[in-house]
Amino acid sequence: MWLCQVRGGLTLCEVAEAFGLGHYTSVSTAIGQVKRGLQNDAKLCERLAVVQRCLDACNSNT
Repeated sequence: MWLCQVRGGLTLCEVAEAFGLGHYTSVSTAIGQVKRGLQNDAKLCERLAVVQRCLDACNSNT
C-alpha cells in the first residue's frame, strides 16, 4: 500500500479500492505503520529499498 501511494501516486481511496478495502482509513493506518517502521526498522528500510531498486530497473527497461 505504501509503495502504491509513494511510487504510484495513488490516493488513499484509490489504494483502498485496489486492495478491495471498504474504507480509506484502513489504508491510512497501514501506511502510517510502514512510515513508523521506516524510522525504526533498518531491515524494513533495506527491504523496501530493494523493492524500489527493482521497480527502478523494470522502469528503465521499458
